[in-house]
Amino acid sequence: MENFSKQMVECLNRAGRHPNRTLDATAFMESLITAGFDVHEAAADFLTEYGGLCIKYPHAKVADMEDEMHFDPLIVITHITPAAVNTYAKVLGRKLSPIGEAARGYLTLMMDDEGKVYASYDDFFALVGSSGADAIEGLCSGRELEIISLEDDW
Repeated sequence: MENFSKQMVECLNRAGRHPNRTLDATAFMESLITAGFDVHEAAADFLTEYGGLCIKYPHAKVADMEDEMHFDPLIVITHITPAAVNTYAKVLGRKLSPIGEAARGYLTLMMDDEGKVYASYDDFFALVGSSGADAIEGLCSGRELEIISLEDDW
């Protein structure tokens, strides 16, 4: 597996992720497109490897509590609109594709066409990781998110 920590490898194994895992992500991509979201190659590649996984990991701030992220766009599209995603994309100047949720569904995870992963919730917007794998590691390790300033007229 990538350069994940030992703890992260264990979390991924429990979630059903193994080296060389591939999934036909066509249903995910078609659902996103039908719902009006952009889907680019980076997101499609990520969902082929991680789509459908639900990863439980230690909560970053509360001892003895688990947190959860999932990579199921069929759920995500019921919690965020294309207009909201496009608003965050406008801040970056790049297209974003929803790929999952973290923090038990409070954060929407989106990937840009370079593979960087961002999290959003209302007027909160942050860079989570430089790649899908880095975002998973960062969320599971409790790494601080890099807050992105939203325009004043948000």
